[in-house]
Amino acid sequence: MVRVIKEDWWYHYKYGCKVHQYHKATANEDGNWELNNQRFCLIDLKEVAKLLTNDKLQTVSLTDIAWKGKHNFPYLSGNKCSCCNGSRYINCDIKYPPIIACNAQNPYNNKYRMIDGRHRIQKMLFSGLTESLFYVFDFDELRPYIVSSNYLQEGLLS
Repeated sequence: MVRVIKEDWWYHYKYGCKVHQYHKATANEDGNWELNNQRFCLIDLKEVAKLLTNDKLQTVSLTDIAWKGKHNFPYLSGNKCSCCNGSRYINCDIKYPPIIACNAQNPYNNKYRMIDGRHRIQKMLFSGLTESLFYVFDFDELRPYIVSSNYLQEGLLS
């Protein structure tokens, strides 16, 4: 598979506007996705995008990855996705490898934690794929890009 990088992948469109995208780490209906014992924090995906190089690409089995909404698959996934009513699933493109991290806390105790790409993994699964190409990081490589809730409370995020 040829690596393809979408220039503005760290944004998504909400209500017709381009919105900066973060990996949200919190406990909610999707399970306990907290990081560093913080009730809420974010990983800045625009900064992580600078780390996406060919040496980070690996073929990984989809069953080894924990992702938000995994417990809802296949019922509240895809066109019936619980987070977006299917809009982000429909518009995602699996030619862009998702980002995962090993040695990262997750509620499924899987080898990898999804950092970006849950709609793409849903599309892969519905397409019958069992493995795919992913950008794989050790979680410690992503720690510098964690934005703590203190910044959020102070209104320093754009």
